[in-house]
Amino acid sequence: MTTKRLQYDLLLIRSTVTIGLINYLSNMRKIIYLLLLMALMTSCSYQMYYVKQDASGVPKKESYQVKYKTDISVGEHAKIAYTDSNGKKQVLKNVSGSWAQSANLKTGSDVMFKVHVKQKMQKTLVSSITVGDSVLADQTQTGKNILFRSAFKLP
Repeated sequence: MTTKRLQYDLLLIRSTVTIGLINYLSNMRKIIYLLLLMALMTSCSYQMYYVKQDASGVPKKESYQVKYKTDISVGEHAKIAYTDSNGKKQVLKNVSGSWAQSANLKTGSDVMFKVHVKQKMQKTLVSSITVGDSVLADQTQTGKNILFRSAFKLP
């Protein structure tokens, strides 16, 4: 009777250890998946600055001079989109260095300025948008994949 009891106890211990090991490995698998996901997310750095605002701080006039400006790191290229003097969206590709553009827009016009840079190494992008004498957005960003975007409606 003691031998059967001993075998039963050993079987019970083995079952408990096996179940515990399975639970442990299952949790380890989840941890490994989470670690892989974290590594993937940190390797894909994407920095975005987006401002959707109103230009309520700008004095009301019949027309406005909107100035777009960006400084792209040396050796890097950007895709730039902006609203021109006709109220149309203009898209420029492979822009590098310092870039500036002005547009005269009427009251109530929609204004959009977007700069997207994919860089080989972590560098800096400086972008700003000015209406008259009022700076509506001025941002310095650092990263490999950077997006600056500002959109608003003139008063």
